[in-house]
Amino acid sequence: MKKKKFLLLSIVVIALLALVAGGTVLGQEPEEPEELPPLPNATPEVPVDEEEQAGVLPAAAVDAAFTYQGRLTDSGGSPVSDGQYDFEVQFWDDPDPTAPGAVQVGATIAAADTVSNGLFELTLPVTHDDFNGQELYLRMRIRPDGGTWDAWTDTQPILPVPYALSLRPGATIGGTGAGDGRLFMRDSANNTTLRIDSAPPDTSCLAGAACTEISGGQHSVDGDLEFESNDDMIFILDGDHDNTHEYFFVYKQLTADTVQKLFQVDHVGNCGADGTFTSNAWDYADVLPVAGSASELEPGDVLVISKSQDRAVELSPKSFDTSVIGIYSTKPGFLGGVGLGTQVVNGVPVALAGIVPCKVSAENGPIQRGDLLTTSSTPGHAMRAGETPPLGTVLGKAMGELAEGTGTIEVLVMLQ
Repeated sequence: MKKKKFLLLSIVVIALLALVAGGTVLGQEPEEPEELPPLPNATPEVPVDEEEQAGVLPAAAVDAAFTYQGRLTDSGGSPVSDGQYDFEVQFWDDPDPTAPGAVQVGATIAAADTVSNGLFELTLPVTHDDFNGQELYLRMRIRPDGGTWDAWTDTQPILPVPYALSLRPGATIGGTGAGDGRLFMRDSANNTTLRIDSAPPDTSCLAGAACTEISGGQHSVDGDLEFESNDDMIFILDGDHDNTHEYFFVYKQLTADTVQKLFQVDHVGNCGADGTFTSNAWDYADVLPVAGSASELEPGDVLVISKSQDRAVELSPKSFDTSVIGIYSTKPGFLGGVGLGTQVVNGVPVALAGIVPCKVSAENGPIQRGDLLTTSSTPGHAMRAGETPPLGTVLGKAMGELAEGTGTIEVLVMLQ
């Protein structure tokens, strides 16, 4: 029998079609491919109605296999005789399987196909252990059904397409060896830049390593989701802390075995920090309803407790008013009386402590830095309180000066 040689035509991965189902791929229009004779085991293409296809997701995970096609010819270049042929396929980590250190990857795959006009098509299984991103080379040998095996063909490099099957719908990324069960992203120098693992973290992304880690555990707390950065910071979302609460934590890695809690938020929104809250704003303010229309007030207005509505404010109308409550805040650093996502309707932030811009009048004499201030007869303005203001009328202390007329200065709010 004449010795046959194997000519590789193409590697076709039909499974990739499922990855783009329901989407649109834009690109340069490809050239018209050269038509080949139909394969003996090819399935006829069934027209699919576009309206039925739109929005439809795959009903099941794509098979973990790819199709491998080629043509068998004899030594003269003519197609081999039609009939059933046996195939054995191997993957190697080296283009030369006889080279020192060359290792076969996975088991030898046995397959069979009915060859017509020299054409064959094999379905080769893909597993995570075999196709995990490393360089691979394929070789095969062939025999007529029950005949004598030919010699192994030269190896062919496996192109990137089959590796996409490791990301098919329903695929599992993991392993059974030490360090498996993780997803790593690495740069061109093979340095880990991102590590994802369901197990508690190790120190692979700490101690200056240039990577971030996402995992399902923490060194001292049973966290549900954890992010670790290469600057020794740990962020944890714990859905069953004490089996009753949900917490968000921020930790600082001190040593390989110890951490320091820096910040936490519990299941009802209570916050705690082992440090200082900072803000470039100026004061603490509560949002309070306005008796009347809030649109008629301006930041810096002096406000008093409303005479007509509970827990409401209005513009100060007179001098030495014991109902004074605060100042319409321009830029509060801390804001109370309003929940997250709550839209304030006809309310304003009233500064109760801190430094805030305030409208002032010199009607009771020029205002000097350090002067006590009270309400004035000019609506919404403060004035110098004098040496012995009535108890309960002092609004705050001047941080600026006003020689005459009206204007705006900064005031330290301190009711007394």
